[in-house]
Amino acid sequence: MNKVVKTSRFFKKVFMLIFCGWPIVLALIWFLPQQDWLAAGIGLSISNFIPAGLFDHILTPLSGETKAWGFLISFIPMAIGMMTSWLFIRLFQAYEHNEIFSLDSIRILKKIALVMIIGVLLDPVYQALISFVMTAHNPAGWRIINIAIGTGDIRALITAGLIYLITYIMQEGAILREEQALTV
Repeated sequence: MNKVVKTSRFFKKVFMLIFCGWPIVLALIWFLPQQDWLAAGIGLSISNFIPAGLFDHILTPLSGETKAWGFLISFIPMAIGMMTSWLFIRLFQAYEHNEIFSLDSIRILKKIALVMIIGVLLDPVYQALISFVMTAHNPAGWRIINIAIGTGDIRALITAGLIYLITYIMQEGAILREEQALTV
């Protein structure tokens, strides 16, 4: 078995684990008691999941309703992560079958770049909604709506742009290869 097939199988399994585990971890984060030392010790704390610094602005204990809304709003980044994971599963399946420069694998890479861009565009919406819900029960004057664009967002856009550029180059190469195969 060659190296590409072995590596592809490994990463396909990793992304399957991410795809299946993400909703479970998300539910644990939102619904485990936050004082549980085990949950906090392994990073299953709400403060590790919401935007940086927001937890410091939550002045009242989180009610069940607030946690439920937080869980639902967290579907935005979860959907992006799961869609990306699903596309990587498909990509590594194609690689597993030695379809490295096929038009199908190129289309999958383009979709990954598009999902990354959509994720960056939806992140401010997620931040605004989650910050509103998490601070809605604060006293008047202490409620916030937070939107931030950081270097991670810029990095994601650059990475998505580079992936798209690479797919364009790969597509041109695949077309040239097909033309050469047809030339007798």
